[in-house]
Amino acid sequence: MRKNPLLLIFLALCLMAQLAGCGMFTPQPTAEPEPEPSPEPVRVFTADKAEIGGGLSALRPVLTAEEGFYCLSIEKTGEEIPDDVVREAKRKNREPYNDGRYDVLSQKLWLLSAEGELTELEDYTALSSVENTENWKSWSCISEFQAMAKAEDGNLLTLEYNVISGNSAPPRRADMVIGKNYLEYHVLWSLRTLSFTGEELDSKPIEGGSEEALLALAGASAKQKHVTELEEVPFSWEAVGVDPEKVLSDILCKEDGSWCFLTGTDSAEAIVTVKEELKESDKTALILMTDSPTALLLDTVSAFNASRDDVYVRVTDFDAAAEGLTADLFYIPLQSSMEMGRIGMLADLYPFIEADKEIRKEDFFPNILSALEVNGALYTTCAGVTFRTAIAASSLVGDKAGWTYDQLRECWGSLGIGSDAFDVFTTCEDVLDACLSMDLDSFVHWESRTCSFQSDSFLKLLWFTGNFPRSFDYEHHSWADADNTDLRIRSGKQMLMEKVVCSIEDAVYCGYEYPERISFIGYPTLNGTGNTMSVSTLDSGMNFSMSASTELKEECWAFLRRFFTEAFQTETRFFPVSVAVFNRELKEAMEVDYVLDVKGNPVRDAKTGEPVISAIDTMYLSNYVQIYIYPLTENKAAKVTDLVTSTTKLALDNEDICEVVKNSVCGYYDGSLSLEEAAAAAQTAVTEYLGFGADGDSLVG
Repeated sequence: MRKNPLLLIFLALCLMAQLAGCGMFTPQPTAEPEPEPSPEPVRVFTADKAEIGGGLSALRPVLTAEEGFYCLSIEKTGEEIPDDVVREAKRKNREPYNDGRYDVLSQKLWLLSAEGELTELEDYTALSSVENTENWKSWSCISEFQAMAKAEDGNLLTLEYNVISGNSAPPRRADMVIGKNYLEYHVLWSLRTLSFTGEELDSKPIEGGSEEALLALAGASAKQKHVTELEEVPFSWEAVGVDPEKVLSDILCKEDGSWCFLTGTDSAEAIVTVKEELKESDKTALILMTDSPTALLLDTVSAFNASRDDVYVRVTDFDAAAEGLTADLFYIPLQSSMEMGRIGMLADLYPFIEADKEIRKEDFFPNILSALEVNGALYTTCAGVTFRTAIAASSLVGDKAGWTYDQLRECWGSLGIGSDAFDVFTTCEDVLDACLSMDLDSFVHWESRTCSFQSDSFLKLLWFTGNFPRSFDYEHHSWADADNTDLRIRSGKQMLMEKVVCSIEDAVYCGYEYPERISFIGYPTLNGTGNTMSVSTLDSGMNFSMSASTELKEECWAFLRRFFTEAFQTETRFFPVSVAVFNRELKEAMEVDYVLDVKGNPVRDAKTGEPVISAIDTMYLSNYVQIYIYPLTENKAAKVTDLVTSTTKLALDNEDICEVVKNSVCGYYDGSLSLEEAAAAAQTAVTEYLGFGADGDSLVG
């Protein structure tokens, strides 16, 4: 059973601090009072930008190494058009057509130092062209540069390839005849070893395609020291004024502690150096404790710190609590915030929302806020939400979300023998997992720490899960196209498809596996509500909370309030919790464009006379079936709205107790226990767990 001693220490220290504030716990005074701590230095990041000289119009970074940035330049220096192409063009009295395949390109490698010095690798030449030994007509060979790395011995490695094409037809034979296509197209990969001046030391052909070629390069390369990726930097891109979408290289960590990288639109245009300074500050520190200091969190904190002259947020882990540091803010999983709020450790955010001039409680979906409440209080931020559901054909299950086990069994039976509820690999334990995530609160009574698994409701749930296979042998299963979800659905062999819908854009693409309208029906439950939601602010499942004992509540709210604003929720990658932002995004997803003729007039359907709507995207199902994606229809938009507004159940992490239930009832699936015996085993195991197994772990549902 998992234990979390750090969390126990943290909870104990925070509780002592709270009790001390209430006069219930008074620590013994020390002989000499501690001196007032001096203000902690603040990390300040600044960026310097220098344009790249050299007069090159196209400079593409291909490798970041300790010595700088290796870049590739490609310039067109002429054309080499085959004679037969020229003759054909003259015969038709036009210029020879060249789509780029006949261009003569000058390809060079450069080393750009962090200081901006550009040095050519003078001995480098592009991969040698392949000779036309077969005398193909319309012969073309184009050399391309794919990637670059460094070997353990310091030599350079390049992955390059030749694209050859032509017509292998005999003289006076057409390019294509019945049963024979003479048009040729081949890609030939090579892994080259170069010296530091670019001289070729070795070249090895690679069999296969791009995947095999990249694996060969990765296997021969060495990890570069002092080089990191965009997601790993400790500063906020917003704070240093850099658009991360325009960063073209990896990040070089210089010896002086600064970070260097290349930026540009289509090619490298500038070198940017970010430096860190520690400055004495009279700002008030807000201590934010978390065990997940993600790049997204640090970026958000840095942006806030750069915007404030009075306070700054300092991110630390829970070890700091054992050292006497008291938290003002937390960045923790939702379930932890609900438990901490229940025992009085967190501040209710509703009074701050009510006092805010720009934010109102009515701005947000009431069902989502209600699901987050603990005894009527809100202890966590909520910027975005995702939904776990199951999709089915509306003609079978209706338009509204939610159904019971009896209703699912009736629909399933109507499909006839040979049809499954879910995918071919879905097992009884998979379904039990999903059902417990929906209905666990019906059997576990958290406040009294009791349970009721020996009930008709649990017997019905357990019987339902027993209708699925005990296991699935992924390794030895003879996979076929017929096992693919979309083909099973379209052939009537599968009723439901599990889906996590993360955003309105995601909803646009949902359900195209079905040849008809779909509904977000969800899993069956005892009360007929089968969808769950996960609430997030930045990272999935993580949210901010305010300590009840902080003396800087207004300052903390200045940090937390931004996550409730429309401006922030507009940028979230999840469904927004703001009603106004949701409605605006839904309206945009329903906007249509029409197919236009050459005169700019809408093309009309030959049968209905209605204007033909333009597809916004395409996707491929099994057997290369192409599907066109269209804007949301009114019907589907209504169902997306119903999914968002009708879901009331939070998807909380009760992994431990679910594992106890699964282990106790597995005998039912094996046939060694009856239905009633399995329910009794679950009752005994969970009762024991609730009485003795909760040390250090969250059990609040």
